[in-house]
Amino acid sequence: ASSATAASSAATAPSRICGARIVDFLLERTRVTGAAAGEGNFHILYLLLHAPPAELCERARAALLLPDAASPATARRFSYLDGEGAATAAATTAAAAATATATGERYGAAGFGEVSGLLSEMGLGAEGRRQLWAVLAAVLLLGEVRFGGGDSPSADPREGGQAFPEDPARLAEVASLLGTSAEELEGALCRRRLVAPCSGSRRRRSSGGLVEIFRPLSASEAAAKRDALATVLYAGVFKWLVAVCNEALSGGGGGGGGGGGGGGGGDEEGGARRGIGILDIYGFESFAVSGFEQLLINLANETLQQHFNEHIIGREVRLYGEEGIATPHVEWLDSAPAVQLIGRILSATDDTWRLAQDSAADQHLLQSLHATHGPRAASPHPRYRVPRIGGGRSNFAVQHYAEEVPYQVAGFCKKNKGSLSHDLRRLLSSAASPWLRDNQSHLLGEAHARQPPGREAAAGRVLAPLGDGTAAARRGDGGAPDERSPKMRARSVSEQFRASLADLMARLDSGSRRYVRCVKSNRTKEAWRLDPAA
Repeated sequence: ASSATAASSAATAPSRICGARIVDFLLERTRVTGAAAGEGNFHILYLLLHAPPAELCERARAALLLPDAASPATARRFSYLDGEGAATAAATTAAAAATATATGERYGAAGFGEVSGLLSEMGLGAEGRRQLWAVLAAVLLLGEVRFGGGDSPSADPREGGQAFPEDPARLAEVASLLGTSAEELEGALCRRRLVAPCSGSRRRRSSGGLVEIFRPLSASEAAAKRDALATVLYAGVFKWLVAVCNEALSGGGGGGGGGGGGGGGGDEEGGARRGIGILDIYGFESFAVSGFEQLLINLANETLQQHFNEHIIGREVRLYGEEGIATPHVEWLDSAPAVQLIGRILSATDDTWRLAQDSAADQHLLQSLHATHGPRAASPHPRYRVPRIGGGRSNFAVQHYAEEVPYQVAGFCKKNKGSLSHDLRRLLSSAASPWLRDNQSHLLGEAHARQPPGREAAAGRVLAPLGDGTAAARRGDGGAPDERSPKMRARSVSEQFRASLADLMARLDSGSRRYVRCVKSNRTKEAWRLDPAA
């Protein structure tokens, strides 16, 4: 979802648009590594396969095998473009394969040329574009890195528990594109680094009296870190692009008065600055398998529906009553209980994620939700449901204003993790890639906030903030975080989303509102088709 604000200057002369600003709220990050059946990945990843050789650095050309990239079969060899995102899937579904083929045909060489030309117009030169494409190529190539070693990590790597890359050459290609060594990338993906004030085997004494403990990871844990790295890289590119667009749209007017939702501030040549905000939001989502992302999206929809009902219906009814106008009794479904319930579910997800990050965390969360809000709870929540099918062993349901939606709890805690591991943050902060070096704040800067030391500190993990690299340059350590820096607690995805949603609602309440009804033409996502029911 995004909000755009156009600022205008109003003096004696007619108003004119003097700038604009885009504010993004939630990128569907999991699409990068696993689009649902029948869904495609982000278009730019398909376009990249149609890039002319001159647009790419030599490393990216060799890694993507571009001479064969025009054929759909070549595009489908990338796991992240296969739909259902499974790097472990034996084959892609026919629907996902068709989506990849259609996307590649519709957004081919001409589409890539258009994107590259627009980036050039916004001031990104040929070398800057090559650096950008190298990062996106690394995202695609990460999906081809497979791990062996089993799913039972052992304290002794010789027992076969530790993950290892099955194809070291693939790992080396990714490392080259990111400007790091294959050994460093393998260590960041296949081991977990802890910092603690203790001593023992396999530990190396560090500065400040601390020691580093390296715990080997299983193949599935390494794959999860690989996907997290790909997701953060793509999300960083997205945030960078929004910032570039905002700079181009600002018109020297400070980005359109400070963002979406209406209203600006300050004066321009003696005239008042005014803002017009346009909010583009998600539609209500209910899929065959709904998960964490759908819960966040539907929270935004419930919140905005409540806002709409209050301003369009509630206030009008009260105004009629104040003026003594007789009106029939008006009833509507109040979204406040659903908003409250989803907030409690997300808070419980935050608590579970911080206390347990293993495979049992999702089930622990589900049992807690059933016990707290289900029909057998001391105070059952009126909008909480235990689905009849399956008996709630793997899901829960929420009665929304539109319909009841069951949510599969698998992956909730993993998807709620709002930051990279310390190992991967150190890797990115010390990478030689010019693009990564110059865009640390877009990659990592907003995922952490200062918090009182919690369980992470007790466990010996020191999470250092990352900025624009200037502090690292003064230290002369290539950007590696200082182990003695203040302890940080990572903000979860739900915390970040709810904070941005609260900011959005404050912006909406600060100005006058107009609503535009949008119609979904059909449920099959076909062009030029209008279903009568729509």
